[in-house]
Amino acid sequence: MSAAEAPADTTESTHRPEMPGRERWYTARSGPLTYLPAALGALLAVVTSTAFRQLTHPFLSHDDWDTILPATPWRSDLLYVRQLAEGRWLNYVWWRTGGPLLTPVTATLLYFGAYSAFVVRLARSITGGWWGLLIAAALFVSPMVAEAAYWPAILGPSMVVLAASTWLLPLCRHRVPRLLIWMSLSTLMAMLTYQPVALLIFLVLMLEERHRPLRQLAALAVGFCVVWVGAIVVTFTLNWFSFGTFGVRPQAWRKPNELASFADLVQNLGAVGTHFQMVIEATPVAVILGLASILVRLLLPALRTSGVLLLLSVLVMSALESLSTIQAGFLTPYRSSMWVWVVVVVAVFGLTELTPRAGRILAAVGLIVVLASGSTYWIHSVSEHQQRLDTYDEMAWRTKQLLEKSGSTKAVIVGSKRDWSYYVFLQQATYLRSRTAFETGVTPSYCRPATCALARDPDVIDERSDVFVDRDRVIIRPPASEWNN
Repeated sequence: MSAAEAPADTTESTHRPEMPGRERWYTARSGPLTYLPAALGALLAVVTSTAFRQLTHPFLSHDDWDTILPATPWRSDLLYVRQLAEGRWLNYVWWRTGGPLLTPVTATLLYFGAYSAFVVRLARSITGGWWGLLIAAALFVSPMVAEAAYWPAILGPSMVVLAASTWLLPLCRHRVPRLLIWMSLSTLMAMLTYQPVALLIFLVLMLEERHRPLRQLAALAVGFCVVWVGAIVVTFTLNWFSFGTFGVRPQAWRKPNELASFADLVQNLGAVGTHFQMVIEATPVAVILGLASILVRLLLPALRTSGVLLLLSVLVMSALESLSTIQAGFLTPYRSSMWVWVVVVVAVFGLTELTPRAGRILAAVGLIVVLASGSTYWIHSVSEHQQRLDTYDEMAWRTKQLLEKSGSTKAVIVGSKRDWSYYVFLQQATYLRSRTAFETGVTPSYCRPATCALARDPDVIDERSDVFVDRDRVIIRPPASEWNN
């Protein structure tokens, strides 16, 4: 039969793939509209988690105010010396340049805007379509980020670094030199702003390159570890030039236990275990669900490669996060394990690979559970901080009114000997001092019993909070009962 006589092949017309121009916007590989589901997911999470309350009426932690206050000599010395304890040199540069231009609201908008950009881009890189909505919502409600959100001025630069790194990676991943430059600069800038963010950058790299062979991914992991060590060396060198100390010197309140013997090693390893125990206990349902999802991948031959990738990432990030605890011996805060939540979301979404229908149902249910777990944590955390903020709003308003009415330029924060022995009281005294300085231009001094007669007056030192005028100064008495309970 000749070609002219052959019957027409209808198979091609039946199964011909859509041309790129005819793809639906939510299934297309690229284009601005493909980010819409993830953006809607982030917006949904802002509502379900009540994060909007922190956006519209932000609570700043006690030492976060320093970043948006002018560079007075004593404040400059305070923040400069803090670099020896933390090594966040870019944060110090940010405070000396753009930080004082912010307000609590603009600092919070910067923090959440950058974090949302990270969430949207990561969700879109994981998958396209309307799954992006659920993934972005689940990513956003990270309980670790909820705890970090009360330092938007200090941690804002780290979120900008994270968002910029996540969006720039696709432009660098196809050329090895560019990828190495991206990895080096992103990791170094993260380490010089907030060390835990560097682990998120590593996880972004692993997820973006997940289609590579495991051997190449292992090489990338080794390369990141080398870059991580290099970033630490740069940080330590900056401290060496500035303070004569090659390393960091944790502040006393962290109760460090410097590694000097085998007994110290055992104690510090115990601190590592305590930290991860805290992470599991804070959000047990989501973490256990994530671990179970990784285990399922490892047990099924068809999913074992992706399971090994996640397990490799978890081991690398756990080891890197634990290094500072092993070396210095202090317990790292819960918020430092932001990477755990991202792993949970990615692992649960991976259940879609089980079967076309049952896998999608399991993944959807799992992501909804993760979203509900994270939102519940946020709701409780935001509510607790907003209640505390209401108390200090009233005190700040009365302080400002009395300063204006009396025409005084002096204010003191008074407390009993017992009050000043509580670290939380010191935190809130710092908060009131910094907030008063920001809102009135008057920086209160501290009134302690050893050096201030007012703090020994039984009519002033009682179990109630108050703001009043005494001669030519305004007296601020924090609510001691809150710390004594």
